[in-house]
Amino acid sequence: MAAADEFYLRYYVGHQGKFGHEFLEFEFRPDGKMRYANNSNYKNDTMIRKEVFVNEGVIEALKKVIKDSEIMQEDDRNWPMPDKVGRQELEVSVPASLRPNAYSKKSVSLSARLSHLRA
Repeated sequence: MAAADEFYLRYYVGHQGKFGHEFLEFEFRPDGKMRYANNSNYKNDTMIRKEVFVNEGVIEALKKVIKDSEIMQEDDRNWPMPDKVGRQELEVSVPASLRPNAYSKKSVSLSARLSHLRA
């Protein structure tokens, strides 16, 4: 995970089903590295893994989305737990300039945050 004053973002959504463990995951690290993985065993597909470096403009756009969404003010204890349909995880670490005044440090870890969007 990132140092206390660096931006870090990781998102995971997945489930265990008929075709095994299927998931999508991406991560943005403080050094600009973006990692992506997509695993679907449907019709014997293989896992896709990619790593690229993104520029500061992409990182700044992500920071703006995090700030504008006010997700750092949410309490993950109020969000649904993983269930048989699957789970979603979000990890965010942001610099002090993006943190709400009520928190000195916040790292959010969510499960099934968007369960109402599942098909």
